[in-house]
Amino acid sequence: MKEKLQYALRQVGKTFRFAPLSLLLLAVLWILREMVGPNTDDLLATLGISRPLYLLDTHLLTAGLTASTRGGALLATLGILAFALPAERVLGTRRFALVALASYAIATPLGVVLAAPIDSTGLNHWGTELLQDTFLSPSPWIFGTLAVASGAMPLLWRRRTRLILVTLATTLLLFTGTLSDVVAWIATIGGILAGRLWFQGRTRPSMSVSLREGRILVTVIVIAASLGPVLAGLNPRAEGPFAAVTSFIWQPDISEDQAYFLCALDSSSRECTDAILMLQQSGFGSLLANLMPLILQVVIALGLMRGRRLAWWLSIAAQLVTMFAVLNQLYLLSDAPDGALLIINLLLIVAPWLLVTLLLILTRRLFAVRIDVSRLARGAGLVVGTWVLTAAAWLIGAMVLRGGFHTTATWALAFEELPNRFLPPALGQLYTYYLIPTTSATWALYSWVGVVFWLVTAYALYRLLMSVPNRSTAADQARAQQILESGTGDHLSWMTLWDNNQYWFAEDGYVAYRVHNGIAVTVGGPIVGAEGNRDEVADQFETFATSQGWQPAWYSVSADFAEERSSRGFQQVHVAEESILSTADTEFKGKKFQNIRTARNRAPKEGISTVWTTWEDAGPELREKIIELSEQWVSEKSLPEMGFTLGAVPELGIDGTKMLLAVGEDGTLHGITSWLPVYEKGHVVGYTLDVMRRNAEGFRPVIEYLLAEALLIAAAEGLQWISLSGAPLATSEVAESRGLLDVTLDKVGETMEPLYGFRSLAASKYKFHPEHHSWFLCYRDELSLPAIGLAVSSCYLPQLKAKDAMEAIRVWAASQREEETAS
Repeated sequence: MKEKLQYALRQVGKTFRFAPLSLLLLAVLWILREMVGPNTDDLLATLGISRPLYLLDTHLLTAGLTASTRGGALLATLGILAFALPAERVLGTRRFALVALASYAIATPLGVVLAAPIDSTGLNHWGTELLQDTFLSPSPWIFGTLAVASGAMPLLWRRRTRLILVTLATTLLLFTGTLSDVVAWIATIGGILAGRLWFQGRTRPSMSVSLREGRILVTVIVIAASLGPVLAGLNPRAEGPFAAVTSFIWQPDISEDQAYFLCALDSSSRECTDAILMLQQSGFGSLLANLMPLILQVVIALGLMRGRRLAWWLSIAAQLVTMFAVLNQLYLLSDAPDGALLIINLLLIVAPWLLVTLLLILTRRLFAVRIDVSRLARGAGLVVGTWVLTAAAWLIGAMVLRGGFHTTATWALAFEELPNRFLPPALGQLYTYYLIPTTSATWALYSWVGVVFWLVTAYALYRLLMSVPNRSTAADQARAQQILESGTGDHLSWMTLWDNNQYWFAEDGYVAYRVHNGIAVTVGGPIVGAEGNRDEVADQFETFATSQGWQPAWYSVSADFAEERSSRGFQQVHVAEESILSTADTEFKGKKFQNIRTARNRAPKEGISTVWTTWEDAGPELREKIIELSEQWVSEKSLPEMGFTLGAVPELGIDGTKMLLAVGEDGTLHGITSWLPVYEKGHVVGYTLDVMRRNAEGFRPVIEYLLAEALLIAAAEGLQWISLSGAPLATSEVAESRGLLDVTLDKVGETMEPLYGFRSLAASKYKFHPEHHSWFLCYRDELSLPAIGLAVSSCYLPQLKAKDAMEAIRVWAASQREEETAS
């Protein structure tokens, strides 16, 4: 955590150093705000623009430099720090200035002109009256510059930035509908389009994302949508469903005596309700109470980032509750339009949460991590217990302080008031007040009972969503790792420690497997401890699988294990080709290694060196670059990221996994390889290649360079060999006798080549002239082969959607047409 904080502070420092114009504009914003103001009307009259718009109006030169209220200036400050500063760092100061000027000059007049048709259609009924609104806001250049700059960002941050901008701008537009929101939305959409044309031309953007990034993108949208009501509440000039209540934040203070006097006359009067609402909006406790929905949403979003199914359900519930609260507030507002216009306005104002709900439903498959029932029970127990204690505190406290309320408290009134104490003050118009505090002690009780409950709930939820979801699985992984590191496994055994595997343990060994379609597909062969016997463990696992109603399928096992299984009645089929490099020959002499020598010689001349490290030791800056490069690789594939025996970013973080990176003098990451330790009798004897990523714009022969350097590192550590792993469905030579199944799998390998390039990958490894070892799939019943094929496919692509399949078919068909044209 300390390392991450230091990295974040360094990045902030760099941003401030490279963004002088943004800081200057920030200073101008506050200077104008205080010198011309602080009266809002004076600011609007002196600097703002309104309809009718004249092109020679000198206010066009000043309307984007400050905000009309202190609340608006505070929001603009946050916007400059979060949006404009990063934009200037990406674009450079000169281009930032041009983009800021263009964003303001185009979006502002366009927004003012569009105000008329928007208002005339009646589609902004609960928003500001746009025709009467005066524009004074830096929002167009704040949103517009970052929207344009997103086009120059790496793919990872381009996606995230655009999603944040579009979601936030759309939520504010539909929820509050001020003129500045209209202008900001125009600047956002226009900026994104301009950025795409400026930096990327008309290339078709890729929609493929990894599982990890898919979760992050959904989380970004959820948080951005939940920020809308909070930002609207901080803006005293914003309209919308909650404006009738949140506007009291900015009203002049009212004393408790004044409120008591108004309520003493008539506790059910509008004046009494407004007085209580005004008092409820002041103070730190009330601020926290109003922010609790956002805090809970952020906690839930953190759970979404980790793929928790509970977070998915809670997020769905949060969207429904938000829509219910918004619609109830609208119901209380007067002069609602009739008929179809009413329905359209209602749909528009809740559209952000409707769309987020739809998004969550469509991406449900990303959030499949279930939390252990015992942990759920403990978390629920803490929440329920806290509610009982805080509810008791309210009831008992109200009776002890009964004289401190308008209408002396009774048990009946305290019970009737109880539900109100757990609702945010912003929803004050939705409920009736039964007890009105008149002393400091009763106000403290009144304000803090609900806050304490929701803070404890947020804490309990955070602990629940951030914890290890299933302790038994974590314990199994730890036990498996202990057996592996003290015993013997095959070249894929380290992959048994990855997530989503199930474990069967023998007395001194284990098998990792996954079950799909009634087939127990293993991750390689059995792993045995110091005293274990591989064949006995295999026999026992087969008995266990059969007792469960499954058929065992030994996947990617060595030739000697496959031969041994054949004596037990198993058949075998070749599924992959492993490439082995011996550390006995690391000189790369001769013509056949010329490409390897060239890569090794060029790298130092171009300022490229290797870093042998782990995920933990790499540091946050390198880790972020690894994620970006991996995401770029995924975006270029027609199918989503594979799993099972093909690792990705999450697998890099497993303790014991090594990484070899190619890094330039300027910090550019040119390539990534990861290496999995292989154990025999408790000792590491070699490494197996797993993740391999190359920067398309970097050092071209980087993979050859990294593989050669890895061999040298293994030799220096006294290891016997490194494995360049297996290329699925790729062979080094044609077998003398091939059955129908072999021919079929070979054809599958051909057709998969345009989608994943397995055979091209194998060809690149052949430059090292490795020794080839075959991997096999062992099965008993030939009639089960279709089910086994589906099971293996599900292991590799559990997240495959119909859209992905259609895209794969499109790419494959294009490749087939190219082949036909070439022939």
